[in-house]
Order: sequence, then structure tokens, then C-alpha cells
Amino acid sequence: MSETSPPNPDADALRRQVADLTRERDGLAAELSALHSTEERLRAIVNVATVGVHVSQHGLTKFVNDYVLNISGYTRDELAGSAFAEFVHPDDRGVVFDRHVRRIRGEEVETQYVFRALSKSGENIVVETTSVLIEWEGEPASLNFLRDVTKQRKAKAERHRSRRLEAIGTLAGGIAHDFNNILGQIIGFTDLARFSADPATRTTEHLERVMQASIRARDLVQRILSFARETEQVRRPISLDALVKSTDVLLRASFPSTVKIVHDTADRETTVLADPTQLEQVLVNLCTNACQAMEAHGGTLTVTVQPCTLEAGDVNVSTAGDLPPGDYVLLRVADTGQGMDEHTRERIFDPYFTTKRPGQGTGLGLAVAASIVEKHSGAIQVASGPGEGATFDVYLPRIPTDSAQPQTPQKSHIFRGTERILLVDDEEGLVDLGVQILGKFGYRVTGCTYAPAALKMFREAPQSFDLVITDLTMPELPGDRLAAELLSIRPDLPVILVTGYSQRMDHKKALAAGFAGYLKKPLDLPELTRTIRLVFGEKLPD
Repeated sequence: MSETSPPNPDADALRRQVADLTRERDGLAAELSALHSTEERLRAIVNVATVGVHVSQHGLTKFVNDYVLNISGYTRDELAGSAFAEFVHPDDRGVVFDRHVRRIRGEEVETQYVFRALSKSGENIVVETTSVLIEWEGEPASLNFLRDVTKQRKAKAERHRSRRLEAIGTLAGGIAHDFNNILGQIIGFTDLARFSADPATRTTEHLERVMQASIRARDLVQRILSFARETEQVRRPISLDALVKSTDVLLRASFPSTVKIVHDTADRETTVLADPTQLEQVLVNLCTNACQAMEAHGGTLTVTVQPCTLEAGDVNVSTAGDLPPGDYVLLRVADTGQGMDEHTRERIFDPYFTTKRPGQGTGLGLAVAASIVEKHSGAIQVASGPGEGATFDVYLPRIPTDSAQPQTPQKSHIFRGTERILLVDDEEGLVDLGVQILGKFGYRVTGCTYAPAALKMFREAPQSFDLVITDLTMPELPGDRLAAELLSIRPDLPVILVTGYSQRMDHKKALAAGFAGYLKKPLDLPELTRTIRLVFGEKLPD
């Protein structure tokens, strides 16, 4: 008879505990698997997000998503555990670090702001961030949502620049009319005084200086108007070498002796299609800017002109404003001055931006230069650093050298006449000047400063005048409307329109509207008398 073992309560309990532990283990494994799967899904979602996700703790990078890798150029391994401050622009590190520390302390800090980051290649990236405080592995951390707004900021800056240029255009147009009237009187009465002065005296020499200064002022107004996109550019093939050489005397006379000027402008293929007056303005503005950068300690200004060829992918193409491949002329103006920091370089071509003290400049010089270069299908770039001087490179499309033509000498002959002229202008000084100066050359001139009165005078005796010269911009009755009224009375009447500035009228439009001639203020006496004779159908020598 066999014996059965008595039940063992301890063994049964142990087996039950093992079974319970096994079930608990399997449950935990299932939960861990589910958590792992959830983590992978969340990571995939975060990595395809259209914003950057960055976790920073104790100043170190704990997590980044693919967006951050894409805009920074770094790999995940390169960023893991790295100091976050290394990827912030040096000028912005103080602000970013201060906000991070204060946020970790629990202080109320603005959650959204903009800072500049540095990519792996050293490129500046403008980042908009929203930061919140979280807990990461049991300790406080900063969760940052990043968005690359570099392109948007550049577009905003360009729109701002365009608005400022439009404002300058409005300002230029507003002052041009009055300023040209003033210049017209200075030039005209100086001419009258020269006719009366004894050529053997110094008075004639002084009047000649006044005339030269007035003509420079006249040209300056035209440059401002051209900058404001209100005047047509007269372009012709010119040698950039020759332009630099001809400007040398002006530069040396106006620069202090502490600035040495060096030219590298040997005769080469440097012909461009351009307005010579405007290119001279570019050169003078760049050289003046360089001189001012060296005024404290002196230095060397180097002007270089050389042909070059830009190809697709050439570094010069991208840095000079995406110029198309082709042949160009490079005008380089380099100085050994104090140089510029990045903030100044980024704004150097903005209108009214200047580092000069009040009364030393308006900040328009480089903006004007950049505008002129752009309108000549070229580009301008600057390289500079603090204490390293500055180099401005201007690229202009090159054309064959044999295209250049000698400049036509200015016609200075004054033509006489005996016709009866009705001169209408709301500026009394210009009317008085016109009566005197045209009368001096045989014309019988009746002046009128009020357009409605001139119309009434003409209606009463329409055959008493052979020609009408009228200003365009006048109160109550503008010159084009006055002309329409006159021509309705006498269709064969020749009318010359004069204006210093107009957004709605130019030479082609004036002729299409029935005017016999079109002149711009301030009037040039030889050009005025030549136009009068041409209106009357005379054949004049070239």
C-alpha cells in the first residue's frame, strides 16, 4: 500500500506567485511595447512637423526634430549634447541665454521672440521661436518651437526699402519744380550778367564759377529725379576706364591729403552702355563714402576697373545678386578705413541709413549708387569687417569696345529772332528773366504770371502772337489745359511746353498732345533759342 505526499501550502503559494509575476511581466512587456510603438509614432509625427522642435536643458541640446536638422545643416549626432549657445549668433546670445535662464527659474518671460542662428556653413538664419517650460527626465527644461523666417524677413525688408524709395521719389518730385525755378533764375540772370560784364575783369571769371556751380546743381536734381524713377536715362557706350580717369581730378581736389588715391585702370575692354552722369555719381558716392571711412587716420583708396566673365555657378554670380552669366566690367572701390560690422553691412544701401553724426550726411549716397547700378542691369556688393576696411564691387554688363562713340559736344550757339512770344509762368522771376534775355536776342516777349489772364489776353487778340511758351505746373490752369484752350482758338499756333518735373508728361507725350516743342527746367539758353528756331521750321547746323 503506497503512501501519498501531504499537500505543501508553501509550494502552492510559490507557484501562484510565480504565475502572478509572469502575468505581470507579460503585461509590462505589452505596455512597454505599446509605449515604444507610441513613441515611434510620436517621433515620426514630430519629425515631419513644419516647425522645429528643440529641447534644451542646462544649456545643452536634448532633442531636435528633422526640421531643425534641415535648417541648421547639422546631423543629429552633432547636435546631441551640444551647447545650444554655439548655434546662436554672437550678437543675440546674451538675450537668448538670459530668457532661457529666467524661464527655467519660473519667471514670467515673453514666450515668442526672434533671434539669429548660425548654420553649419556659417550662414545667418532668422528664427522665430516660441518657448515654454517643461519637465524632461525629472528636471526643468525648455521646449522651443522654431520657424525659419529668413526669407520672410528679407522680403519684408525689401518691401520697406521699396516704400522708402517711393517716399524719396515723392520728395524729389515735390522739390524739383520749385528748385528748378530757382536754378533757372540763377542760371538765366548769370547769363545776362555775363553778357554785360567786361571779359577782361575778374567779374566774368566769378560769373563763370557761378554758372558752373549752377549747372552742377541742375545735374544733381536730374540725378535725384532719375533715382526716383521719374526721368528717362540717356545711355550710350562709354569706357569705364575713361570715366574713372576723368573723375580723378575732381576726387583729388575734394579729398584730404591724408587719403592716397591709387588707380588700376590700364586701357582694357571696359565699355558699358550707361548714362555717364549717373555712373560718375556712383563712382563719386562710393569714393566719398570710402574717404569718410578714413577721415580719422587717413589711408589708401584704390579704384580698379577690369573686365571679367561670370559663369553659372560662379561665386560672384550669387553674391552679386544672381547676375546672369556673361561678360561684365568690374568697378572696385576699396579703402583701408575702419570697416563695418554685420549690422551696418546689412543696412548700408538703405535710404537714410547712416553712421554719420547729425549734419554730416543724409545716408542717401550709397542708396542712390545701388539704385543706379540696378537700373543699369548690374549689381553691387560689399565686403567688410570691423577694422578691415571695405571693398565695394560694381558689376556692369560689358559691350564690345568698338561700340563706344565720342561724346557729342554741347551746342552753345544762341539763335536770334524777331517773333512775338507770349511767355506764361507762375514764377515772376522766370517771366522777368525770359522777357529780358529773349528780348536781348531780338524777340518781342509779353510775359504773364497768371494763366487765366494769359488766356484772356490771347482771346482778345489771337493773331498778336507767333509762339506761346508755357510752364506745365501752374495753379488754376495748368500748361497743358491752357494749350488746349489756345489751340481751340487758333489750331496753327505753335506752343512749347516747359516743365521741371512731371509724372504725367514727357517729350513723347508732349508732342503727341500737339505741342510743337518740349523743354525741361532749368532752361538752357542755347537749347531754348535752338528749339524756337526749329519750331518755326528753320534748318539749323548740327
